[in-house]
Amino acid sequence: GFTGFAKKKSQLVETVRAHLQSLATMDMTTEYVRCDSTGENVNPLTKLGGDMKFFLEFTSPDTPQQNGVAEHRIDLLAQRAMAMLLAAGFDEPTRDLLWAEAVDCANDLEKITATTVSGVPAFTQVTGRKSKVSPYLVQFGRLGYVTIRKKLKGKWKRKSYKAVMVGYAKNHSGDTYC
Repeated sequence: GFTGFAKKKSQLVETVRAHLQSLATMDMTTEYVRCDSTGENVNPLTKLGGDMKFFLEFTSPDTPQQNGVAEHRIDLLAQRAMAMLLAAGFDEPTRDLLWAEAVDCANDLEKITATTVSGVPAFTQVTGRKSKVSPYLVQFGRLGYVTIRKKLKGKWKRKSYKAVMVGYAKNHSGDTYC
């Protein structure tokens, strides 16, 4: 599955557009997008559906049973993210700050994990190739040192900085540290 986060509700449409465009670059077409019919994003999402040629389905408000698979997956990712944040030993303000990174990391790990149903990771099923991240998994919350990539370094200059691993980079190889 795909995860996307926006700081404001008004950014939702652009988040959805970015995901659909990334699917299009993999030669995948989106036929349906399902969401609840509440909120200020109904009209912009309907317009986006017309522009990007997908059908927008609406569920009734406060009826998670209409989309049980997605609701279960959201709940599962949230539980995994909380477990990762607690295992890393973060205090509550830090957990509040990093929850989206933890959910995104949990989603990435789920995509590269084989299941008993298919035996093949979802990433491989969708793209037809193995994940580049799999051989280099690092525990969420692990302390590490990130090299400062500078051509000219003095002998006694700082060559790295201490950081915490909070996920896997989407647009280049390596981990995401903060």
